[in-house]
Amino acid sequence: MKAEAHTIVSFVRDAELVIAPSLRIGLRAWKELTAVFAMKGEKLKDPTQ
Repeated sequence: MKAEAHTIVSFVRDAELVIAPSLRIGLRAWKELTAVFAMKGEKLKDPTQ
């Protein structure tokens, strides 16, 4: 049981290492996309609001 819990913890840590940067990249890409659409006069809704 202890070993199982340890693998789960390390899996979560690995997942965070993978997911966090891709989330940041996704957010940056979304901001760039909204900037492009804003320049064209179209407004996208911000999902974070």
